[in-house]
Amino acid sequence: MGKNFVLSIYFFILIFFHCISTKPEKKDILHPFDLRCEMLCNPMGVDVLQPRLSWKLNSQQRDQFQSAYRILVASDPETLAQDHGDLWDSGKILSSQSAWIAYKGVPLKSGMFCYWKVKVWDKKNRASEWSEPAFWSMGLLRASDWKAQWIGLDQPAGKDDVKSLRTRLSARMLRKEFEIPEIPQRGVVYMSGLGLSELYINGHKIGDQVLSPGLTEYKKRIFYVTHDVTSFLQKGRNAIGVMLGNGRYFPPRNDEHVESISYPKLLFQMHLEYKNGKIDTLLSDTTWKITTQGPILANNEYDGEIYDARKEMRGWTLPHFDDTQWEHARGVQPPGGKLVSQMMNPIKITQTLQPVDVRPQRSGAYIVDMGQNMVGWIQIQVHRPKPGQMIRMRFGETLTPHGELFTANLRTAQAEDIYICRGDSLEIYEPHFTYHGFRFVEIIGYPGDLQPADIIGKVVHDAVEPTGTFTCSHPILSRIYHNCVWGIRGNYRSIPTDCPQRDERQGWLGDRAIEAKGESYVFHIYPLYKKWLNDISDAQTEEGQIPNVAPTYWKVYRDNVTWPGAFLFLTDMLFSQYGDTEMVRIHYPAMAKWMHYMKKYLKDSLMTQDVYGDWCVPPESQNLIHTKDLRRKTPPELIGTAYFYQEAKLMAKFARLLGFSKDAQEYSALADQLKKAFHAHCFDSAKNQYGNGSVTSLLLPLAFHMVPESNLEKVKEALFEKILGEYEGHIATGLLGTQWILRTLSDLGRIDVAYRLATHTSYPSWGYMVQKGATTIWELWNGDTADPSMNSGNHVMLIGDLVIWLYEYLAGIQPDPDHPGFARFQLRPNPIDDLTEVRASFQSNYGLIHSHWKIEKGRFLWNVTIPANTKARVYVPCANEKWVKESGKPAKKAKGVRLIQMESNRVVYEVGSGTYQFVVEPYVPIHKPISQVETPQIFPKDTSSAFPAKIHISMSSSTPGAQIRYTLDGTEPDTTSFLYIAPFETDRFVILTARAFKKGMQPSYKKISVIDIFHPDINGFRYRYYEGKWNVLPDFSKLRAKKNGTVTTLDLSKIKMRQDNYGILFEANLRIPLAGEYTFYLASDDGSRLFIDHQKVVENDSLHALTEKKGKIWLSEGKHSIRIEYFENSLEEMLLLDIEGPHLPRTHLPMAMVYLK
Repeated sequence: MGKNFVLSIYFFILIFFHCISTKPEKKDILHPFDLRCEMLCNPMGVDVLQPRLSWKLNSQQRDQFQSAYRILVASDPETLAQDHGDLWDSGKILSSQSAWIAYKGVPLKSGMFCYWKVKVWDKKNRASEWSEPAFWSMGLLRASDWKAQWIGLDQPAGKDDVKSLRTRLSARMLRKEFEIPEIPQRGVVYMSGLGLSELYINGHKIGDQVLSPGLTEYKKRIFYVTHDVTSFLQKGRNAIGVMLGNGRYFPPRNDEHVESISYPKLLFQMHLEYKNGKIDTLLSDTTWKITTQGPILANNEYDGEIYDARKEMRGWTLPHFDDTQWEHARGVQPPGGKLVSQMMNPIKITQTLQPVDVRPQRSGAYIVDMGQNMVGWIQIQVHRPKPGQMIRMRFGETLTPHGELFTANLRTAQAEDIYICRGDSLEIYEPHFTYHGFRFVEIIGYPGDLQPADIIGKVVHDAVEPTGTFTCSHPILSRIYHNCVWGIRGNYRSIPTDCPQRDERQGWLGDRAIEAKGESYVFHIYPLYKKWLNDISDAQTEEGQIPNVAPTYWKVYRDNVTWPGAFLFLTDMLFSQYGDTEMVRIHYPAMAKWMHYMKKYLKDSLMTQDVYGDWCVPPESQNLIHTKDLRRKTPPELIGTAYFYQEAKLMAKFARLLGFSKDAQEYSALADQLKKAFHAHCFDSAKNQYGNGSVTSLLLPLAFHMVPESNLEKVKEALFEKILGEYEGHIATGLLGTQWILRTLSDLGRIDVAYRLATHTSYPSWGYMVQKGATTIWELWNGDTADPSMNSGNHVMLIGDLVIWLYEYLAGIQPDPDHPGFARFQLRPNPIDDLTEVRASFQSNYGLIHSHWKIEKGRFLWNVTIPANTKARVYVPCANEKWVKESGKPAKKAKGVRLIQMESNRVVYEVGSGTYQFVVEPYVPIHKPISQVETPQIFPKDTSSAFPAKIHISMSSSTPGAQIRYTLDGTEPDTTSFLYIAPFETDRFVILTARAFKKGMQPSYKKISVIDIFHPDINGFRYRYYEGKWNVLPDFSKLRAKKNGTVTTLDLSKIKMRQDNYGILFEANLRIPLAGEYTFYLASDDGSRLFIDHQKVVENDSLHALTEKKGKIWLSEGKHSIRIEYFENSLEEMLLLDIEGPHLPRTHLPMAMVYLK
């Protein structure tokens, strides 16, 4: 074995321990460590011509920073060890920059290995020791570097089924034997095995990655992976084995809009470099052997893997295996996309779990409880099975009330692994090419008694490095954070997926648009999201469309500005959290192209296009998936315009960053136009609200700073009243609103309300999920009761800005927008309510940031750590600077601490790097609770019933000693209104309005419940039912009705005679109790129209999804004719009518007001 080989092995061992070490024990004052190339530790296959280098700095001294650096890059470890950089010696560069420094040495070539180290000078120009060495290797940089041939078998074989809904394809196995005269100095493999692949050399699996390579937009980009295989090669005869699984390249479903079936295929190229300088290559070609007769009979990411151990071919990855029954591989068509290196963390088994319970069933099966909703698979060991014994492993997230596996929410995904035993004394199995989202496993057919030791749960996801920790004194909040982390990590599958268990698992853009920033505190996600931005860009059409899902395994191109807008928000996240301007530069043209494309939907400077709305707001009934209450839905043009405004501002920011001043001006002008039109169109000055007054309607303009100063206080108050009054301090937002709610409330001065939302344990809330036993975050706020057709138990979309808020507002770790990437940052904690302790840490690009505060014996104790080469603005929660000490002395006199100013009950210091212990004594809380009576609860809430029913009404307030006053006619209650003493009954139509009072406190917000008691013999609509196929409302007077009758509801299912293509005409008399202006809200899918007294009030015609239109009319007291026209073409159907007027809050039209005559 040559000297160079020994040195290389030693070098790789050295840098391995360097990568996992985060606390270098060096005696120099300032020491570089954790060297990164393109933010990866010792990456192989880099295909960037000028890779960017970064490092962190460690110092035991306070207030230390780097004044200069010197980088050496060498072609071998020996040269580097002699402090010589034959590829690049930067010389001493006077700069504090320690991240994103572009390589500027000798032009790099394909396959080159580059070894590097760095030394720095501190603030007093004292040199450090050299860092530990690191390396990167180059990939194949030019298409002409690839000499190998794509090989495979582009046809089904045996029991393969490519035509059924659930596709089935056995794993391909390929092998090649070859001779080498000696062990090479270096052997490197460049390989793309689509869809998934495992590489073996001489019986050894290469690498610990699984489900490799990562997912891409295959027609644009194909990943190859790079392996150093030197230590696996031997003199003489060698053998290579590759298994190919399906992944998403061969589609798991035939209805996933694939243009053609793509069979697994292999591209393999190995470079062998010998001591004498000779380089040999081994290439995939038709001399390789292939078989489909191996043990993996089927593999499908939705349905699982079928593995027959009797068909194992022992020794097939070793030399001298008899492969005469195998056929020669065939040359196949390339997949089409450009070959690029997978420069991101591979998927790995990152953790193992033991079952917390193994429970036998009457059927003979077992239910295994892993104790945690996890993503991956199980390893099972079987003792003395009979040959051919079949063991089925079915996966699910929950159990039925009877303790059986619940799989209805998996939709068509079978989520089942099948193992067929060989008959050995001990057999161990885990799958190769599938994964599952599960907590429970049903095991059927296991021979003997299954014990917990026979099962190991393998946690599988992208091997992103953990960067953050968070705990606090509130146990529910700590548990919610735990659930968030497990949900986040489980949905990393080389793309950020929506869910890991059902027949979907797609990269929905909207789920991560803002939530991803929270992820950046928990994990090092830069390489993953850099890659996902490429997926999004690759999926953009020539016209500029960006899909809602990327890669486009589901081709969902439905123009809107929320989901595709994630392209901009994620680019900004990488810039602000990591300081990377390159992503802005690379993707700016695509983002600008999309902005230009979406402008065609502007009408009067309003963005009219929206598809999903505020997806998954908590519904009024816990059995629903989506609300049918349009008061909870936010108007599309409000969402679209607000988001397009925010996106225009981001584009102006990007343009300024890149020096495109003209573009910056144009985007700023667009933002100004949108803001002006938004307020003019969406603001209701009479109600001091935007849109329909939903929480998200109020929240977005406040979050995006769109509210004029003159209206700000009233809009804020409207938001607080909506949350604390109507929704009693609970979440009332869906995917979009939840991404902004906690931070916005905190910025508006109501962090107490944000804390209340975050810690609630009743429905709807994150704490409710915890109370119901969830160990991840659900797709729906009512995930325990909603229909299973869209009800994942492991989703990230409803995390919203919760994780961001925990780090930035409770722990106080906040980026400085003027110094992206945490080159400078703020520490600004918020002790609130009953929270007495928060401990958080975050590994930034510059090193560890730590914030740990607690309130103890009348003191505020706060330990903080600031990385070397950074500074922080530290906001100590204290109204008197003299009460603040650091390490036992007045803070302003402490080393590294400089007093800046007093600001809003905080003492502000500029603090250099190091560890500090701040103490405030005496501590006076800076967030004083607002003394306001809790909003009363009314039971029931908004109910409708037919006479002679009597509705039993009860009310309560959680404020001790509060009095509840109420009215029954919709007027505002005051201290002279009816006093609630005990429950009572009513048998008539009432508008119950209640407010709670207590001396010395602000009155509560009001609560309203509309009790609609009607008489079926006199109340209701007359209807006529027609059949026909229309795209617009027909002239019903010219049609003959199929049937007619009377109804006391607009529920179409009570009338229709077929699923689609029908129309209904409703007519009645509407009794108005009080003269005044009335607003009618008519929503339908498809078209509808409303007439009052033969006057058209609302026009909502044409084919469309559920759409609301409104109209106003002045009505006198008494009866007025009402007529509703409606038609249904196809797909979904709905008709809703709300009314609002004097002393009548917006409500579904009460039947008590509608008369047949």
